[in-house]
Amino acid sequence: MRILEAQRESHCLIIQEETNLGNNYIKAMPSYATGCGLLNFNKRLTQFGQLVQKNDPSMLHPATQWLMHYYMSAPNGPGPQFWHKLICQYMVPGNSVGKDEILHFLVGSIESVRGQAIAEDSLKSTRTIFARAYIEGDALGNLGILTEDGDGYVVNYPEPASIWVMGAALLEYWQACFPGQRMINLNEIIGESDFARIFMVGTRSINRMLAALQEIRYIDLFTTAPPYGVALLRNDLSPLLERMYT
Repeated sequence: MRILEAQRESHCLIIQEETNLGNNYIKAMPSYATGCGLLNFNKRLTQFGQLVQKNDPSMLHPATQWLMHYYMSAPNGPGPQFWHKLICQYMVPGNSVGKDEILHFLVGSIESVRGQAIAEDSLKSTRTIFARAYIEGDALGNLGILTEDGDGYVVNYPEPASIWVMGAALLEYWQACFPGQRMINLNEIIGESDFARIFMVGTRSINRMLAALQEIRYIDLFTTAPPYGVALLRNDLSPLLERMYT
């Protein structure tokens, strides 16, 4: 969190003087913090970033790390598009995925965006950054999502995110994917949906989250007869963020 404060105030020299972090690392961290939802694109603390600064400056709380993971993996950003695709396609609990498999995926994904060929070697560092984010303890490793295994990785069965983390993420997901819509089909967030894949949970966990949101009048559920739907009643993110740490 010291990095976030220094970036916001343009005092990066403080970090150089008080830590052993290299210049490239310091320069990269604001972009990482933006992708994780802690900073907006103007490099100011978001609601989430302000709450983390207050409640979890070390950024080690599971609620903090799960929501950071959500923002990095969300289909419409602020994280990179390839991150979302990697999570939804490969990060399925119980899966094993080879390092070369991830590298080939990155090449194809980024080439499709750029419209031109790209050398595999140039993306090896990108693969490493992605994997280390879920392995290193000072990143998102405490979630227990990924384990390195020889020439590949094993996707674990992590302890699920809390209902309030998923609830806060749902509000963000709704606004990004269904802007202006008061009601969506229930299948958009359960089963094999991107939302469920990001949190690596089944329908039961999603239903628990929806029941909690219905109880505090954030949503209404329509499950008497198909097609089942979810209606959004309010869009105030702050109370859900506060509940993550209580």
